[in-house]
Amino acid sequence: MKNIAIQPELLPALYLSYIENTDRKEVQLGRYNTFTLYTLEELFEEISVDERKNIELYLVREYAQTMQEVGIEFEEGEQKLLAHSLTIGYDNTEALFIDEREVDSPLYVYYPDGGDIEKKKKRVSQLK
Repeated sequence: MKNIAIQPELLPALYLSYIENTDRKEVQLGRYNTFTLYTLEELFEEISVDERKNIELYLVREYAQTMQEVGIEFEEGEQKLLAHSLTIGYDNTEALFIDEREVDSPLYVYYPDGGDIEKKKKRVSQLK
């Protein structure tokens, strides 16, 4: 994959501080969900979703756009959340993301097979 210039200003300060100051590669969410976190460099790798190029950080946005193109409708609140999503990790096909509008965002899981979103109890400040 092609690396794009890292733009730390795209990340909320709290998450940027976390990712720059940890060696942790995984986060446990629930009994069976262990998400691998992207490194700062990986967040800015080029991806392609349905022939659209973007960066890994915006993967959930690209998934949501594809879902809308095939007729899946999201509620207004979900649309706004997805439009401001920042993908930070993965577990198989599931994507872990945060909301760029929040200083201490909750963690969310996006399920690309059906477009479902699950809000988790853990927040960025609780990542260790």
